[in-house]
Amino acid sequence: MRMEFVDWSTNVDDSVFRPKAIGEPPFFLAICVLNALSDTVASVVQRRDYEGLDAPATAENILMTLQRYLNRA
Repeated sequence: MRMEFVDWSTNVDDSVFRPKAIGEPPFFLAICVLNALSDTVASVVQRRDYEGLDAPATAENILMTLQRYLNRA
């Protein structure tokens, strides 16, 4: 992936590279972690009827999901 900073920015605030927003990255990173954990559970249970992991993805929630699908087999 190649990234570079835009030179046409119109924000004049004194800051590093004039950022526009900071709220979205933590929100989307949390969703990425939930999807990664859900994909990991799906690969372990290897079932087509897997509906996904419920949020919050606590250790207990992941373990209960694994037990629920592995005990059905």
